[in-house]
Amino acid sequence: MTPPGERWFESAFRRDYLALYAHRDAAEARVQVDRLLALGFGCELVDLACGVGRHVEAFALRGVRVVGVDRSDELLGAATRDVRGQLVLGDLRRLPFRTESFDGALSLFSSFGYFGPEEDRVALAEAARVLRPGGRLCLDLADPEQVRAGLVARSEKRVGDVSFRETRELAEGGRLVIKRVESSGGPDGPRSWQELLWLYEDGELARFAADAGLRVEQCLAGWGAGLGAALEVRRVWTLRRA
Repeated sequence: MTPPGERWFESAFRRDYLALYAHRDAAEARVQVDRLLALGFGCELVDLACGVGRHVEAFALRGVRVVGVDRSDELLGAATRDVRGQLVLGDLRRLPFRTESFDGALSLFSSFGYFGPEEDRVALAEAARVLRPGGRLCLDLADPEQVRAGLVARSEKRVGDVSFRETRELAEGGRLVIKRVESSGGPDGPRSWQELLWLYEDGELARFAADAGLRVEQCLAGWGAGLGAALEVRRVWTLRRA
């Protein structure tokens, strides 16, 4: 479990985390990137919480200038050496970029919602800060109602020689998903960790956006259609900086 004094995200993102989510691969990223390009996300982009850079690579292959940022040096270190585009170590709450550096910003795979309401608002304001006037932010989020209705309390899976046992529960009146993972082995040895995800209703998210100087353009349901059940309940918000 998360060591005392640490936030969950300081210990969760290791090599066995990548094994657990190995199905989130380059082919899936290419499909998502094509959908984002159809929404007009191009030019100069920053991928917030980019992980191993699979979306960075997919955008770069399509000629888009893109920078990925992540606070996990282990995930960045696991990126293939031939990933096109720049990968940078940094915290979403204190982005290592100048104000008005990008035309677009991306927050994919529910990477918004890791910190809790107060700090998530800070992260949203930071995303707005690095956007140029008229720039757009894409938030790829789980649908709160669908998550609560379809929450699977327990599951197990095996990836190669490693077994994973997962439990999930709701807290904070259904606003917080707590996922606990036990790994039987793998590159980091047997260990356990937890993942937290805050769920924000439409009105709350719109208020966060307005406070950050962002205007809601649209919210698209069924964003992950055709990419598996776990992604079919996702929604994509597009927000524009004034």
